Amino acid sequence: MFGISLFYSTNKYCYAIENLAFVGFKKEKCSNCGCLNVKESIFQGEDALLIGGADNYPDFMLFGGVGSFFIVSENVMEVFYKEKITGYDAAKKVPLYRTRNNKKEKQDKEYYIINITGSIDLDLKAMALKKKNECNLCGNFKWNRQRLGIIDSVFDMETWTRDDLCRIKSFPGHIVVSDRFKNIAEQHKLTGITFKLENAIFKV
Repeated sequence: MFGISLFYSTNKYCYAIENLAFVGFKKEKCSNCGCLNVKESIFQGEDALLIGGADNYPDFMLFGGVGSFFIVSENVMEVFYKEKITGYDAAKKVPLYRTRNNKKEKQDKEYYIINITGSIDLDLKAMALKKKNECNLCGNFKWNRQRLGIIDSVFDMETWTRDDLCRIKSFPGHIVVSDRFKNIAEQHKLTGITFKLENAIFKV
């Protein structure tokens, strides 16, 4: 599996700053553990993205706002259809806006928010990772190890849905892709994305 990085250069590509449908956060104190849980409140209205950066539009657009969105161009959607990419069940067209002279101007480019359904999980035991102080009411917990970024990923391949696009169950904000996806993206020279070998070890 390969992790993906979206190109973050305001001098080369534009990127999404925020979803204009977002209205704020909701804070709730758990009655069981006392933790303050901060969650995105319900988005209101249709999704619309405010963009900034350069005037060049990448195939894969970085999202720097609240939430976890996977945003792709119409070109990517055509490639997905042609190559039968798996791991998503919906692609919703989303308008883009730029702020010019204190006014939001709609752009003529078409982009899509992809709902990723494919999944895989880490082998937490092999990585010596454990959840501690997990609340049985709100689900809040802490990991037993700090600095998780320096720990080699170990995927349990039995949890893989065999899709090209996957979220990691234990870290749903992180997206990984299959070797096939990487090869197709490179073959079609899709822009705005780089790949890194995410896992040092596979466990089957």
